This record gives sequence, structure tokens and C-alpha cells, in this order.
Amino acid sequence: MSTTRRFLSRLKALFRKDRVEDDLSEELQFHLQNEIERNIRTGMGPKEARYEALRSFGGLDQVKEQCRDTRGTRIFEELWHDLRYAIRMLNMAT
Repeated sequence: MSTTRRFLSRLKALFRKDRVEDDLSEELQFHLQNEIERNIRTGMGPKEARYEALRSFGGLDQVKEQCRDTRGTRIFEELWHDLRYAIRMLNMAT
């Protein structure tokens, strides 16, 4: 991926966070479902197949955090939150 394209992708992620999060959840559900189906084909029952798929993923929330870190927007999000907090504190002090 080119530098310009990567930069534009990060900007999109910052300004369309809800949509990007929805896309991420949808993609992870797709992969989880595929893993469950693969486990069922190997002879596991549906509950066991789902449990094993979730276990092999390492937890959906952890995977989401890794994806967010890889996206490279976390530093900007944290900076934005810190800036908003600083402004609120300055407003309270005046």
C-alpha cells in the first residue's frame, strides 16, 4: 500500500470511526463463522466448535485492539481525547 493511500485510509478511520468499527466487527464475525464451520466439519458439535473458534482467536476484543493498533490511528485518537480533556479542565479552572 502506498504512503498516500495509507494516510488516506488512516484519515478515513479517524473521521468515520463508527463505520470502520462496524466493518471491523463484520469482518471478524465472518472469520469467526468460517472457523466455527471448519470445526463442525472436523466433527465438533456446534457449541464446542464455537468455543474452540473463540479460543483460537484469543478473544474478539483483543483481536479488535490489535487491528486498531495496526491501523495506526490510535495515537491520534488518544491525542484527541487528551486535548478534549485538557480543554474541559481549562474551562473548569476559569
